[in-house]
Amino acid sequence: TVTKANLMKGYSDGTFRPNQPMTREEVAALFNNITDDGTAAFLSSKFKDITSDRWSALAIESVARKNIISGYGDDTYKPEKYMSRQEFAVVADNYIHYLGYTTEDPTVLDNIAYGDQKFVAPWAQDAVRELAYLGFTNYAPGTLFNPEKYVTRAEAAEIAYRMTQTEQALAFHNTLFKQQVENKTANIIDKALGYGNDFTKFRQDGALFWEAGQLHASLTDQKKTDLVSKAITEAHDPQLDRTVVVSKGKLNQAQLEEYQSDAIALYQQKEPQGKILSISPNTDTSALLITVDSIQKSTLKAFKKKFHDNVFLQLPPEPLTKSDGNIQFPLPPRVNYYNDKQ
Repeated sequence: TVTKANLMKGYSDGTFRPNQPMTREEVAALFNNITDDGTAAFLSSKFKDITSDRWSALAIESVARKNIISGYGDDTYKPEKYMSRQEFAVVADNYIHYLGYTTEDPTVLDNIAYGDQKFVAPWAQDAVRELAYLGFTNYAPGTLFNPEKYVTRAEAAEIAYRMTQTEQALAFHNTLFKQQVENKTANIIDKALGYGNDFTKFRQDGALFWEAGQLHASLTDQKKTDLVSKAITEAHDPQLDRTVVVSKGKLNQAQLEEYQSDAIALYQQKEPQGKILSISPNTDTSALLITVDSIQKSTLKAFKKKFHDNVFLQLPPEPLTKSDGNIQFPLPPRVNYYNDKQ
């Protein structure tokens, strides 16, 4: 629970008061506890209504400096003011982006719509949708979000619990880890190959994709492969040393994307009731491996005729439900990586 994890505290009378609205200073304390960065000194506050002797002063200043919570235009924080549900959503979303999370495909958020989504303030729309997409808030199409209602202590505790101690939290931190590795690798490749901060050029040189917990950087030219391999080694980054594999491959990102687009279209044409479960290149990027839930002989024949040995269809190694292992198409446009779903 969030109390055992010291994220939230009860009251001196032994109660938690779950239905009581959260104040802005209580929310600051919650997210300061979640970040747990060891900040222990209070010099001065950027808010004129926060003094050093206030119980929440350190927490408010800490989360404000991290841009997790902001004050008002008159340089006040209004610590005792209750926070609305949509305001809390923005704070929670600011927190995950403070950690370094990047929204992989903003268009996916457009599919999230509460029954009262139109009443969510414009400045909170993306945050409300993103928390729902990541599974940090309860969501089902048509359910109400009640954006202007005050967020209660119970609701805040539930979201904090989901963000820190659940399968959703584990999945989020796995995604965050992958993004960190991808971004560091992309920066190293950019410098090694002289792209000039234009990583889109890599689409013609190779491909990045995840396989069995490792990020594969495959390049079609041996000289460039050697340059990238040397640059990764010289970075002396333990995270990259454990995770990144550099090798020479056959197809580049642009070619793989073209095969993917054509393969999806052909499969949907031949198997209108079928579902694509996952897609990734093989380790030498000579072909795409597409896992589906059904394959007819005529579909295999059509794929062989169109793609020869560049695209292979396969059934999953063990039974999967319709909801297991799904991926989003198109692949994330952040840098157009090919991500496996683990």
